[in-house]
Order: sequence, then C-alpha cells, then structure tokens
Amino acid sequence: MTICCTGRGKKSHRAPSPQRYTYKTMNKDRLTTIASFSFPHEAQIAKTSLDAAGIPVFIADEHTVNMQWLYSNALGGVKLQVPSQFAEQAKEILSPDLSCLADEEFGKTEITCKKCGSASTEPYTKGKKPACIVFLLLGFPLFLSAWRQV
Repeated sequence: MTICCTGRGKKSHRAPSPQRYTYKTMNKDRLTTIASFSFPHEAQIAKTSLDAAGIPVFIADEHTVNMQWLYSNALGGVKLQVPSQFAEQAKEILSPDLSCLADEEFGKTEITCKKCGSASTEPYTKGKKPACIVFLLLGFPLFLSAWRQV
C-alpha cells in the first residue's frame, strides 16, 4: 500500500489512481481497431469485458448504425477501438471462444431430415428469391396474398 498526498495536507493510504482516459486523451494516443461488429449491442458486450480488465475502450460508428442499421456494412460495422499500447492485451481478452461450453452445458442437438434422415441440412425459406427481386425493383416488399381485387 502506498501513501499519497490528497492535496489538502493530509496523507491517504490509497494507491494513486491510474491514468484516466477520456475521448480527448484517447484521441491523443493512436486508437487501434481490434474488432468490428454488425450490431452495437455486440460491441457493448465486448466493451464491458475490456472495461472489467481496466482497458480504455471507444466504440466508433455506434450511433450511426443505431439510427441507420443498413449502413452497418457500408461503414465496416461498429468498431471497437483501444489505445495502441493496449491492443494486444485486448485481443487476448476477446479471443477465447466459449461456445463449446454452451454445447457441453445444454447438449448439442443435431438436426436431421425427416424424409431421409440425413444430417446434412440447411435452412430454406420458400419464396425468398421472388421477394428479394420485388424488394429491389419496387423498394418495398409486396405480399400478393394480402391484395384483393375489388
């Protein structure tokens, strides 16, 4: 435990506080993008992990993607940025894949075809291609079953 002066002539038995990072001080250091996410909530989860480790984090393009989510791919997603000296440590914290723990806890269920019993399946939605073409040509989805002739 270190003794530091509180500035009022009294001595305190607290450790000196680490450097406080704000948006302005983070801009003085070079920020490094360590991850990119499609949705802001994913970036917030990663930010919380880094905050818990004491790493200063900035999320770029979060509000733009919140307002216009279609811009996410054009902007390169919501970017998680840290000062350069913390980049390697932040990547190590975010790198573990814990999805195998969920499989162990809940069990992995394998989907099989009801007709042939094959495990090689993929999701398929009927009418997806015509709906995409109508959306691209008209700018809005057109559901023909909802229209009635008068």
